[in-house]
Amino acid sequence: MRSTSLKVFEHLTFSVNKGETFGILGRNGAGKSTTPGLMAGVMRPTSGTVDMRLKVSPLLELGSGFHPELTGLENIELNGVLLGLSRR
Repeated sequence: MRSTSLKVFEHLTFSVNKGETFGILGRNGAGKSTTPGLMAGVMRPTSGTVDMRLKVSPLLELGSGFHPELTGLENIELNGVLLGLSRR
């Protein structure tokens, strides 16, 4: 049986400054879930490096850790508290 691998992205570089918001758009398999996983250290790159200068606390999977009766902001605050972060 032959193993196949998928190269999600190559030569990707970007910066997000403090206070900025960014989004990731793309088709299935484009790396939308892989990117925050790499940034959070949940996943490791097969090559290259990920340089994070600030703490990242992503909510990676819809459904895991989300309370359906809370708003999006309330879910973010709840997960932050569970991670030991302040409301600020």
